[in-house]
Amino acid sequence: MILTVPSCGTLRVITTQVPMIGSTAHFPYYEDENVQVVSLPLKNNKMQVLIILPKQMFGLAELEEQLTGDKLISYINALEEFDEVMVMIPKISTGKVLDLSGGLKNMGLQSIFNQSANFSGISSKALCVTKNITNTAFLEMNEEGISTDKSSCSLACNVMTMDKYFYPALHLFDASHPFLYAISDSQNNILWIGRYSGEAKAPRDENLV
Repeated sequence: MILTVPSCGTLRVITTQVPMIGSTAHFPYYEDENVQVVSLPLKNNKMQVLIILPKQMFGLAELEEQLTGDKLISYINALEEFDEVMVMIPKISTGKVLDLSGGLKNMGLQSIFNQSANFSGISSKALCVTKNITNTAFLEMNEEGISTDKSSCSLACNVMTMDKYFYPALHLFDASHPFLYAISDSQNNILWIGRYSGEAKAPRDENLV
């Protein structure tokens, strides 16, 4: 994995060893002069994990600057399934807890946070006062597949197993430098987007939303 780290106004290049996983299989794939995009489908939830890899080794900052919602959707719409795509990606384990309370209050959902909140219409028991509402998101990619909650989601056909790692392929997707990743549903709604730039002692994967 090749990293770039800003240091006193300059860019410092770091090479670090990270565990990689891979497979050759039928993957939806897109490529242009600037990026490669591959889709790793989630079996149970009708979602997909998108890996958006800049072709330039140090092109992540430019990719982020130019990426818009419309461009991301255009990448999804341009995906084509190929017989042979060899995908090599680092193992990823990341999560984020989002506090939704402020947003819900701004949308007008005020009463459930008050001491006088009345939940008798949904429960005969006295309920505790709601102090906050959070959403927890989790993503893990390893040899066993891809999980978004450690239990219910797995990569279709378990495609990240290592036994196919060195099959020849028409397209090579080698994510050995920083990239963006996103999760979208069957309606192309973007549920999560983040960046991966290495493991500990270097910039880690970060959630952008």
